[in-house]
Amino acid sequence: MFKQTLVAFALVSSLSLQCFFPCTTMAQSVLYNSLAESADAAYGGGRYRDAETLLQRLREVAINGGLKGIYLTRPSLKLADTYRILGKLTQAEKLLTETLTLTEQQLGSDHEDVSLILSDLASVAQEQGHFLEADQLLRTALANGEKKPGKDNAVLNAVLNRQLGLYIAEGKFQNAQQVLQRIKSELENAGKQKTFDYAYALYMGGYLTETKGKFEEASAIYEQALALTALSLGKQHPTYGELLTTTATAYRAASNYSRAEAVLKEGLAILQGTGQGDHPNIAKALMLLSDVYCDEGKYTLAEEFGKKSLEMSQRVLGDEAPDTASSKGSLSRVYRYQAKYKEAETLCRQSIEVLTKIGGPHFFALANGFNELGQILEDEGRLEEAENIFKQSMAIVQENLGVDHPDMAEITHSLAHLYLQEKRFTDAEPLLKQSLQASIKLLGKDQSAVSTNFHDLAELYLNEKKLSDSETNLREALAIDEKIFGASSARVAADLELLTRILQAQNKTDAARQSSDRVSSIEKNLPGSRYLRKADTADSLLSTPDRKQAVRPVADKWALLVGISNFKDPSIDLKYAAKDATDFKNFLIKEEHFKPDHVLLLTDQAATREQIVSKLGDGWLGKLAKPDDLVVIYVSSHGSSSRDEVGVNFLVAHDTTKNSLLATGIPMQWLTKIVKEEVHSDRTVLILDVCHSAAAADDANPKPTAKSAGGTDLDGGKDLTYKRQPREDGINPDNLNLGAGQIVLCSSLADQISWESKNYSNSVFTRRLIEALRTKGDETSLHDAYQYLKTTVQSEVLRDRGELQTPLLAAKNWTGGDPVLSAQPANPHAVSRSN
Repeated sequence: MFKQTLVAFALVSSLSLQCFFPCTTMAQSVLYNSLAESADAAYGGGRYRDAETLLQRLREVAINGGLKGIYLTRPSLKLADTYRILGKLTQAEKLLTETLTLTEQQLGSDHEDVSLILSDLASVAQEQGHFLEADQLLRTALANGEKKPGKDNAVLNAVLNRQLGLYIAEGKFQNAQQVLQRIKSELENAGKQKTFDYAYALYMGGYLTETKGKFEEASAIYEQALALTALSLGKQHPTYGELLTTTATAYRAASNYSRAEAVLKEGLAILQGTGQGDHPNIAKALMLLSDVYCDEGKYTLAEEFGKKSLEMSQRVLGDEAPDTASSKGSLSRVYRYQAKYKEAETLCRQSIEVLTKIGGPHFFALANGFNELGQILEDEGRLEEAENIFKQSMAIVQENLGVDHPDMAEITHSLAHLYLQEKRFTDAEPLLKQSLQASIKLLGKDQSAVSTNFHDLAELYLNEKKLSDSETNLREALAIDEKIFGASSARVAADLELLTRILQAQNKTDAARQSSDRVSSIEKNLPGSRYLRKADTADSLLSTPDRKQAVRPVADKWALLVGISNFKDPSIDLKYAAKDATDFKNFLIKEEHFKPDHVLLLTDQAATREQIVSKLGDGWLGKLAKPDDLVVIYVSSHGSSSRDEVGVNFLVAHDTTKNSLLATGIPMQWLTKIVKEEVHSDRTVLILDVCHSAAAADDANPKPTAKSAGGTDLDGGKDLTYKRQPREDGINPDNLNLGAGQIVLCSSLADQISWESKNYSNSVFTRRLIEALRTKGDETSLHDAYQYLKTTVQSEVLRDRGELQTPLLAAKNWTGGDPVLSAQPANPHAVSRSN
């Protein structure tokens, strides 16, 4: 989701509480100054629970001593800010309101402290989601601050920065740009172009540039802001460390994880070097570093830093603070990406509980928590529960910010895609339209996000047989993509593929042929195009009379699932492979009628070469499966390209050494032979979500093609070598290395990379496979699913990765009808505990 708030920097230095105390007694003076010193140290050191106690006592001393003005105002402001940080928003608002009244009575309504108090009240209102109230308070604060003459008005600049942050939180980017320009002009007129204030203005300009999708331009501005901050404050200043950690979120949004990780580590080192020990800003930096590691698929590190962040937040702020809730939400995401759904859901619900206590059931910060919980439930296949949670998230954003906010566009898109999985097109349509309208309003029409919305609507209308509407929306997407990416881009090819299907459905034969010819012209220059024709030939293998024979009853059903994200060699870790296997396991049990004790899952450390081979054989599957049973074997991992010295491709186990594949890997071309010899079922479906997976069905020893087109980042691909060489031979359907009763469903052709998604936490193939097996409910055959799977995988990878990924379904001498994974077993039997 869009960043709702940005790290706030103290652009106006707080006046020290230590000052001459005009009391009548020396004792009162000593007590006040002693408390002020201790409170200042606790507040500045991030020990807010200690600061709360000290500041409350300091106010009592000031009130009892009859103090007025800054002697009462400044500790009150710090106490109110402490309440805000600790999540005590009602107490903060009450104290600020009382302080405002006292300040106006004692110092006058035009005093600069009035502007500061109004600005703080606006901050509290914003955190509660009361954006209209916050806007009105800031306008009053600005009017008051503008009364002070002179060019160097630090209070006015602070209020303008608060207004800038409010407009960004509201998604009012044009208003934010106007305020930013005013801030820069004020600073330039005051000759402060080399100050941190100006550096921060540059940073905010970078963020606004980022919202327009101009990531490279934004990155250059961020670097300029960092350089100026280092010049004005020094590279060891805590504020420089804070800006580094905040800037990392921008690099993360642009998927520049290596840069995000580098600046976070640098910022964290600076913050830890202040000698203050535990501090909320350090906890935030740890949390952000955990987020980046999670994005990179480095889950061991992500979990380690996420736990450190949470533990520090709990120590410093307690369990009821917003930052602690944020740390729990962040760690919840780490667990979700590892398919540790119980731990993820527990933490997420705890985070939601804290935020509800802070701000009530309509608290704006809850929107993110509900959205994460919805993702957890959706990944578990609890679609009805996920739908209700997404609706709660959407209602909170709509109530606080309206339908045109960026967060609303994202949440509606998530809910729409959930409806699309369930073929609830009528429910999905208004949400996709709403997301489209919001994207256009916020970003302008010529943006890739807008093109995606048009493309999604076109697919929806095609499913609904509203062919004219489908073509209209698709041509909108095509025009945008041609303008942004070029007429010969992979993204345009994806649009043209869908356009071809739309035109064919309308019997516009000539136009469909022209569109198809354009697709072929583009695809022949893309990586992975060499064997598309042979893939089409291989597809025909299941279109034989044997496929139409009556389906033999399935006596029992078994599944062995392997998914490896964390390898013994961490340099080859994947993001979602273990989660893919876990999600597919849950799907088989909950929707495809597999008994839980008939499904065995091996992930990460459990998925060694020895364990995989053992569980295929006498260690489990070979001992239990009978000839009339249906067996599903699923593997999500790396696949290596062919090695000339042995003429085979390799499946990578947890303990595989990439420099010794022959000794430690599992040869994919031998995999079907292993299954044939060890598994006694004559109906075995082997599903491979790995790169070069079609090599498992290929005796011809193919080799990879040319390098990625257009500089495509190979991060997210399941190719172990990440190197592309020209192939000499492709898939020959006449030489498939399959035994009778075996079907192989491969995620990609032998010269292609299998990609993990940019849009959700699964591989493209596995998520689309689950969707495909739902297309006709319990009547969905594997061949029916393949038709949907092939189209959707190729389209998504073309649009997001600029490459071709074409699933392949291959069989040889298959009899007994098209396999239906959801078939009810006719004669199931129990599994003994010894198995």
